[in-house]
Amino acid sequence: MGGIFVLAMECMNTAIERVVDDISKDKRDLAKHAKDTASAAVALSALGVGSAWIVIIIGMLS
Repeated sequence: MGGIFVLAMECMNTAIERVVDDISKDKRDLAKHAKDTASAAVALSALGVGSAWIVIIIGMLS
């Protein structure tokens, strides 16, 4: 289930990047911030899923 969540976040990241690029290819600070924030959301979701797996594995070993 966690992998699907991360994949969904990656799809949202791709959608945001494509919309930003479709609007204009010019370098804009707000466009960069939007892309960086979407990438951070993917990274945070992956960290969350990884943390959940660690808790599950430790719980199973206890």
